[in-house]
Amino acid sequence: MNSNVIQNRKRKLQTSCSTDSDIAWQRIEGDHDNSTYRMAELDEVVGDLYSIERTEVGLLALIGKVSVLLPEELAGKLSTLVGKRIGIIRLDGYRVRCLNGQK
Repeated sequence: MNSNVIQNRKRKLQTSCSTDSDIAWQRIEGDHDNSTYRMAELDEVVGDLYSIERTEVGLLALIGKVSVLLPEELAGKLSTLVGKRIGIIRLDGYRVRCLNGQK
C-alpha cells in the first residue's frame, strides 16, 4: 500500500473517529468530545490520563476528552499512570504504555 493511501486513511480516522470496515486499525488522540468509547481489536487510544473510575460495566478511563471503557484488570496499572500521557492498544488483550516526554 503506498504512503498516500496510508496518510489519507490516518487523516480520515483522526478527523472522524469512526471505524471503517476496510481499515484494520484505528488511532484516536485524546482530544475529541465523544461519549464512552469501546475499543475494537487493533484500536489505539493516546492522550493524558485524567482519571479512572470503576463502574458496573468495567473501568471508565478519561483519556484527554475521550471516555474509554476498559476491563477491570487494568485498574492497578492505570492508577499509577493518572496524570501522565499514555497509549493503550488493544492487541490480543490490552497493552498500556507511558508516553511522558513523547509528543
